[in-house]
Amino acid sequence: MTNKKFKLAAMSLALTACVAASPLAANAETGAEATSSTPAVETPAPAAEPSGENAPTTNETKQESTGETKQESTDESKQESTDESKKESTDESKQESTDESKKESTGETKQESANESKQESANESKQESTNESKQESTDESKKESTDESKKESTDEAKQESTGESKQNPADETKPEVAVENKALAEAPAAKAPVLMTAALAPAPAAPTTPMEEDTVATITGQNGTTTQYKSFDEAVSKANNGDTIEVIKDATSTGIDLRDKKLTIKGKTVTTTTDSGTEEKTTVKPKLKFVAKEGQSQIAGITLWGSDLTFQNMDVDMTGASSTTYNKWNAVCMSDNASLTLNRTDLSMDGTGLDASAQGIYMAGRGRNELNVEDHSTLTINNYYNAIAWDGVGKGNEGSTYFINIKDGSTFKAEGNGAGIVGLESLDVLVDHSTLTITDCTERSGINGADVKIVNGSTANISGNHEGYGIHANDLLVENSTLTANNNGYGGIRITGKGEFTNSTVTVTGTENKGNASVEITVNKNEHKDKDKYLVGSLSVQNSTLNISDNKATGIACRNRFSCPTSLTIDDASRVTIQNNNATPKNGYNPKGDSTGGGLRIEEGSTAVLGRNTVINNNTAKSGGGVYTKGGKVTINSSTITENKATGNGGGICAEDNSTVTVVGGKISSNTSAGVEQTASDGGGLYTNNSTVTLNTVTITGNQAINDFRNDGGGILAAGSDLTITGSTITKNTAPDCGGGLFLSHTNANITGSTIEGNQAKKGAGVYLNDSPDVAEADCTGSHTHNITGTNINRNTASSMGGGMYVGQSNVTLTGSTLDGNVTTDKTGGQGGAIVAYSAGDITLDSTTVTNNYAAAGGGIYSLGTAGSDTHITLRNNTKFTGNTATSGAGIYLAHSLGNNILLELSDSAIDNNTASSGGGGIFAYNGVQINANKASFNGNKAASGAGIYLYGQNNKVMAELTDSFIDNNIASDWGGGIFAYNGAEVKANNTSISNNKGGNAGGLLVWNNSSAELSNGSKVIGNTATKGNGGGVYAINGTVTATDCDIIHNTATGNGGGIYGEQRSTIGLRTGALYNNHAGTAGDDMYLNNTTLILRPVGDDWILDDCGHPIDGWYLDGKDARWDADSQKKFVTNLDAMLEGTDYEIEKGEDGCYIITIGSNALALKAAHNAPSEPKPDPDGPDTPNPNPNPKPEPKPGPDTSITPEDPQLPPVQDARADTPDSPVLPANPANPAVQDAHALPQTGTSLFAALAMALSGFALTIAGAWASLLGKNSRH
Repeated sequence: MTNKKFKLAAMSLALTACVAASPLAANAETGAEATSSTPAVETPAPAAEPSGENAPTTNETKQESTGETKQESTDESKQESTDESKKESTDESKQESTDESKKESTGETKQESANESKQESANESKQESTNESKQESTDESKKESTDESKKESTDEAKQESTGESKQNPADETKPEVAVENKALAEAPAAKAPVLMTAALAPAPAAPTTPMEEDTVATITGQNGTTTQYKSFDEAVSKANNGDTIEVIKDATSTGIDLRDKKLTIKGKTVTTTTDSGTEEKTTVKPKLKFVAKEGQSQIAGITLWGSDLTFQNMDVDMTGASSTTYNKWNAVCMSDNASLTLNRTDLSMDGTGLDASAQGIYMAGRGRNELNVEDHSTLTINNYYNAIAWDGVGKGNEGSTYFINIKDGSTFKAEGNGAGIVGLESLDVLVDHSTLTITDCTERSGINGADVKIVNGSTANISGNHEGYGIHANDLLVENSTLTANNNGYGGIRITGKGEFTNSTVTVTGTENKGNASVEITVNKNEHKDKDKYLVGSLSVQNSTLNISDNKATGIACRNRFSCPTSLTIDDASRVTIQNNNATPKNGYNPKGDSTGGGLRIEEGSTAVLGRNTVINNNTAKSGGGVYTKGGKVTINSSTITENKATGNGGGICAEDNSTVTVVGGKISSNTSAGVEQTASDGGGLYTNNSTVTLNTVTITGNQAINDFRNDGGGILAAGSDLTITGSTITKNTAPDCGGGLFLSHTNANITGSTIEGNQAKKGAGVYLNDSPDVAEADCTGSHTHNITGTNINRNTASSMGGGMYVGQSNVTLTGSTLDGNVTTDKTGGQGGAIVAYSAGDITLDSTTVTNNYAAAGGGIYSLGTAGSDTHITLRNNTKFTGNTATSGAGIYLAHSLGNNILLELSDSAIDNNTASSGGGGIFAYNGVQINANKASFNGNKAASGAGIYLYGQNNKVMAELTDSFIDNNIASDWGGGIFAYNGAEVKANNTSISNNKGGNAGGLLVWNNSSAELSNGSKVIGNTATKGNGGGVYAINGTVTATDCDIIHNTATGNGGGIYGEQRSTIGLRTGALYNNHAGTAGDDMYLNNTTLILRPVGDDWILDDCGHPIDGWYLDGKDARWDADSQKKFVTNLDAMLEGTDYEIEKGEDGCYIITIGSNALALKAAHNAPSEPKPDPDGPDTPNPNPNPKPEPKPGPDTSITPEDPQLPPVQDARADTPDSPVLPANPANPAVQDAHALPQTGTSLFAALAMALSGFALTIAGAWASLLGKNSRH
């Protein structure tokens, strides 16, 4: 150990002597120009970097030794060497040589290799002992040589070269000293050393240069040399490529200009050792303030040309900076593969008071230019024209890329700038686990034209940018982060590339009325990458929360520019609220205030898919308050579209011009199309024109078309479209004119398994169908079908007509459906409680029930033929009209007006238990109507007249042809319990039963005024009753009744003609069939005739008289005063054969044995009976119960109770309903009062025939008037 000490001391002494003897020392002693001329200690850049592991060459040593030692060694050596050399050489050398040599030489020097020792001892001894000794004075040499050589040789060797070599350091020292001595020996001769203070004492290491008090920065070069600078700018100017400037204290800069250089500027790191021996590093974060050069007012900033600049652990203040060597209006300019990195650094810039064009950071030129804000740094740029701008477009810049990376808990803030970040498609902005805030831009957008990624728990707030967008991005990714874009002028978010929100929260509120939409997905020309292509926008929202609310613009718009569509997709896991947005304020994009789509707008070819948790609420637009699409494709899954408003069409949804809208689940509710200033406004819930709409399990409720009496389609208006509705509910919607639930015009509609209920309108409260060419919204070409299957149309209310449905010049088929409880509230002119048909085409009801509906005319159906093609109504497959009520035509009311005939066909259907207070409990048919009933039932209907069927002919024939049908148990309080046929009407009954009906007169059938009835093929008129007068089975007034193979039996009249009553030139033909066992209270049990022609067959051999059970043998007189009686001793009996002579009847007997009797004014009352009592003969049809009274004289039975008019339904709130006032058609003249020749021909009780007819016609007149009003007044705008 002693030898080693001496060797080290000798080496130190030798080095000191060499330095003292060198020409550098001599120069330091004599050189006049080196006496403190330069405050900083500057190390020029080396001519060449060392290669491999070799130490610097002798030339470098000479260069550095001679160059720098001349400058500084003289004064400092003189001043410090004498005092400190003695003190430090003796004390520290002894202490450190002895202690550290003992401590470190033994254990570590062996371990530290020859390479490290050579490198550290030779390099550092030469560089630090020699260079620094020569550079910084003798006593520093002593201190640094002694301290640092030992400390760094040992400490760094420990740290860095544990396993490299085990050579003895004493062996390494010899060649190093030899090299040094050789170098010095080759130098010119010099004077004796002045700084030599010790001779043979143990020599300490050469001391290091202490940090001078006014040192601002140091540079440790790549060769390990540390240079001190009293000026930050000088340090920057002297720094070589790859250097690190360590800033010791707060400093100022007049600008940084780097060309093709990499430079790191960092705060000083101080290492201290705690009491426990642990090293702790503390970073001093000095402040660097940029200031103007002396004599200049403009503050220069940072210019990076092909350079990389890193600030680490710094606080940089660039307030007022605005000038670079690139131009005079940038604080920072980066170009040609440049980068600026902030690492644990705060950099602030404020352009208040600068030129209006001054920019914060400007990125330009070719290559890759990059701004990095990382590791908890903060970048603040306020009050510049642009905070960060990119200008990569231009010739020669193709393919250039620009990056802004804010990451690792860092923050970027920009406030009050003209714009925040401005660029085009080749600018990428990354916010990674960091915070981005850009607010209050005064001229343009917060971010414009960049690809933006906000990821990994980041928070971005881009708000208050009043003259632009919050963020206008090409590609925008928000992932596991929060983005807020509020109170921006033109929109919160604009996407022209791929947008994606994943597991994030995005909020856009308060957009001002300057732009197109709050969130806009659009298309831009690709100006930079490929000018022949376009950037096409899309947005995907996945498991995110999206809130677009309170904006003065459309909520979200998918636009189509340059014929490029865009797209929006929201998944079911996302929670999206689009509410309180208003697209109507006027602005540059919307000068008329008529923008479309308050919540969502999808333009031509664009697509949108809305997930099940989407709510579009309380938005406003000219059309499509909630959603608007023109030529787009929209899919809405289980979403809620509610309380939106359109001043035009489509409060909830508006689809036009070949759009496709699919709504699955969810609700369209409480939306309003509200005409402003008497503007028509249709489709409160949904409006579609020339589009395809599919609704599946959707609830459409509470929507309204209001504020104008012409508005239609409270729930849905579809014109020229294809509409499919499945499993949906359309309820409680309102329109002042037509279609409370649905308005369908020139639309192919398929409605299945749905409910249309509780809707209100003037016409067609549930469904309004109209394919009239006058409906201008629609494409009027081609034919259209409307199919309604398994659907309930219930409890809808029309103030005028069509409580359930209105069908005008349309075709419709209802299958397996129900129309229940629909009403029209006009007590005198209301038409069609369930269905009103005006000049309709084909109306088919298949397996459908029409029940409990009410109208003044046509409780079930009211059909008026007015023009165009004939109306064809088909009831089939167990279709039922039951429980309907009306003044006339409780079940069905059919009327012809202007040439359009109506055909009603019934098969396997029933019109039962309907009630009319006037005419036609089951059916009322007027003028140009034909009814074909096959296996139909008219049962239990009630009316004043024509309880089963009321037929009224006029200029066109009215006919009912009944086959295998049943007209049973109907009750008329006045005339025609079963059938009322008037004015040329025709009845043909084939194997049909007219049974058990009741009427005040004409219990079964009334044939009046040139009307006719053919009863044939097994038909039966059985058990009917005239409760107040004549004609229990058949009543003919100037009519024709032909019964062929027809039984007229068991009918009863309280007056005359229990079976048949005929008068006024009527013709009764009974060639086959049976007429017996009828009963009359006054005269003529089987018939009572005057002014009638009778064709009467002989009695049948098998006829049995039910009065007594005896066989019938002929026709007998049965007048009032000469009633036939089974007891010939009591009553006068005359057989018809005995009356052939001596009477005023013209009687002849035909070849078939029939009597042809012309009856004049003297009535003929007849009964099929027998001459004298005989043994009863068995009845082949079965025994009748014997009548205990052989000559019954039934007292007149009271008529049925007058039908009860249903209670008034609640009136719908119809606003501005226009009165229907066109001319009414001419009503048919009332028939003449029949001449009654027999005082007993007509009873004196009950309602007169004229009164009955008048009652029926009064309802008809009002309904015709309403029809004309409807046709002439219907939507002149259509």
